[in-house]
Amino acid sequence: MIDAIPRLQDTVVATLPSSYEPRGAGARVTVRPAVVLVWEWQNGGLQLDIDRTTLIGRELRSAIYTVTEVDVNDFLGVVDEPGFAATREITASAADNASLAPPSFAPFVAVLGLLKTFDWQDDFLFDYRTGTAMFGEQSIEFHRPLRVGEVVAIAASISDVCEKQGKSLFDVIEVTFEITGSAEGDRLMSGQQSYILFK
Repeated sequence: MIDAIPRLQDTVVATLPSSYEPRGAGARVTVRPAVVLVWEWQNGGLQLDIDRTTLIGRELRSAIYTVTEVDVNDFLGVVDEPGFAATREITASAADNASLAPPSFAPFVAVLGLLKTFDWQDDFLFDYRTGTAMFGEQSIEFHRPLRVGEVVAIAASISDVCEKQGKSLFDVIEVTFEITGSAEGDRLMSGQQSYILFK
């Protein structure tokens, strides 16, 4: 909490209450430009001044996801997959024979995997605790079925950001991704997912 903003300059010295202590490991106090602080104070903490186009091209952290039988069965318990029965894929190697996950499970893996590749604040400059975010459109190209028990790797980057105006101002962040298996060149799926961040 800031008691006073003494002047509009490049930085501001904030007077914090005497009871203030940063909480948690790695807690920190950030000194922000006075103009931004004043603007946020006058506009209820909104951050309309953030330019997320600077994020275009940012590589996000890699992540892994294990396709477990428990997850697939839980998924099938709530999703109607007519005519799907766990089948075995016949391959040259007996070790590779595994139950196939239903085709509708692949988008679930893409969404969960992508959520592991970014931090809302660090990568999207967005505070999810006070802001509103939504999933936007998603497109996926499937290269092969998922097998139960396999570990997949997710690589993603921010490919586009655009600002739009509806009832409120918002940014659309498009993330391009590729999900691969453990063998080199083993592409499972690729595509894009967009996230809508209201300002």
